[in-house]
Order: sequence, then C-alpha cells, then structure tokens
Amino acid sequence: MANAHHPPSCNHAENMQTFATLCAPVDKVHGLSAIRQYARRCIASWNLSPMARAEILTIINELGNNILHHGGEGKICITPAQINGHLGFRIVAEDTGPGISSLGKSRFRGHSRRKGLGLGLKGVGRMANDLRIASRLPRGTYVEAWKWVF
Repeated sequence: MANAHHPPSCNHAENMQTFATLCAPVDKVHGLSAIRQYARRCIASWNLSPMARAEILTIINELGNNILHHGGEGKICITPAQINGHLGFRIVAEDTGPGISSLGKSRFRGHSRRKGLGLGLKGVGRMANDLRIASRLPRGTYVEAWKWVF
C-alpha cells in the first residue's frame, strides 16, 4: 500500500476515482490566464498545503510556457484523482507544434531549442511524481504530469 513517501502508481485505474477535468486553450490569444484561473479554482476546493499549490501552479506554468514558446498553441487539462485515499492531480499538456526530436535530451538541464535556459521540463520532472512525454513528430507533443499531494 502506498504512503506519503511512495505515491500510488498511476497504472492502478481500478482503485482510482477521478473528478471533473478542467481544460483551457493555451495560445497567443488566451496566453496562460485561462488555465491558471481554472487551476486555482480547481485546487482551491481541496485543503492543500501552500507548497503543493505552488508546485501544481508551477507545473502548469512551465508546461504552458513550453506550449507558447515551442508549440504555438495547444491546451492544458487538470484532473483531480484519488487512489487508495491519496489525492493527486493529473496535468496534461498537448500542443500542435513540431514535436521534440530528441526526447532524451529534453529532460536534461541546459537543453533547449530556443535561447531559453532549457529548465522547463527538467523543473516539471523534479516537481512531479510521474512525468510522461510523447512526441508526435512533426505534429506536436503530449506531456502528462502527476503530482500527488497527500
């Protein structure tokens, strides 16, 4: 059984209860304001520590910035979930950009296709309990991050 130090596996769907999914577009018109607003509303209903709230919002911000800088447009969805009494948030970011040609390098500090620092996915990987990335060359990237809060 999972405890606070070992979050439950995301693969045990039979023990998972999910709640309403909130999605918002991320593009030059909407920016990140809609998903930030949705995320704040979503996590406000749970009794989360300030650190957990900050990490969830930072994950969303980093993934959103990646969409804006590399993918052009996409969406981010956030879904609260409980597995065996543990609360977590599934955050999915999808874009329609060119994809990531070297997924292995994208997880290492300092790798960036742009002039940025290349810390976005690395930072998300440090904050998330589980991070999955799929690139659909040349049609976009799918990132799924799970953050367990208790």
